[in-house]
Amino acid sequence: MRKRTLILLRTKAIMKRLSKENVKQLGRHLGKLSHSNPGVLFDYVSLLTLKNEVYLLPPLPVLQSIQMFTNLIGPVVDALKYVSSLGYDVLAFCLIEALASDRSKLDDLQKSQSLQALSSFTGLLCKKYQFDLSGILQYVLNQLKAGRR
Repeated sequence: MRKRTLILLRTKAIMKRLSKENVKQLGRHLGKLSHSNPGVLFDYVSLLTLKNEVYLLPPLPVLQSIQMFTNLIGPVVDALKYVSSLGYDVLAFCLIEALASDRSKLDDLQKSQSLQALSSFTGLLCKKYQFDLSGILQYVLNQLKAGRR
């Protein structure tokens, strides 16, 4: 629990400082943090991506920043250059969790914005790095079969 809190604090500090100018330096720090506990790191990044859901979900780390601040999507994708293949697998799982989160309390505009941020993040990530997309694609296919959007 103590290690999780420490990683969460370091991730928040890195994400606050992340910009286009210091992507390489801070990306290395994110890579080192992702080796020890990738789940905590990527949950935070994904939640920041879904700006409007921050108040509905418990505070988590990298996906958080992307959902809240869509202008961070490019620098965050660039910063994930130093993540291991296990880290990318955990990131894919966190993306599925973010897609499956309950959006019933959000209006249509907020749902649209959060899904747009997640989809652009996932698209840029897949364009730049290679990792297994079968889980994400299977989830989307199952949702389409079930008639949900």
